[in-house]
Amino acid sequence: MKSIRFGLAAAMALALAACGTPNPNARPAKPPDQVIVSEGDITDRPYQIIQDIDVTVAKSNVFADDPTREQVAKELKKKAAELGADAVIFVRYGSVGMGLFNWGEMKGRGRAVAFK
Repeated sequence: MKSIRFGLAAAMALALAACGTPNPNARPAKPPDQVIVSEGDITDRPYQIIQDIDVTVAKSNVFADDPTREQVAKELKKKAAELGADAVIFVRYGSVGMGLFNWGEMKGRGRAVAFK
């Protein structure tokens, strides 16, 4: 009896997983070097907000250099490119600090947008 219930539960889980609908706002990924990063707004062309994004760059060991804004911007571009964004606006950088499991980290956040 338990194996029948387990089999039915597994079949229902598979059936429901297959019912997922694709995101109608999904955009194809693009190369990160095509993404613009701006600490301010972009006012010269209209855009659509995709989503707010956050990244963290950590140094690998105590002897490595502290993370830089350029490294954070690179990670923001990479994450935005995966979403198909054209730009990251309102970018903010944190300060270098110790993390719970690393020797130093810098956080960054921004808003991924696509031009209309």
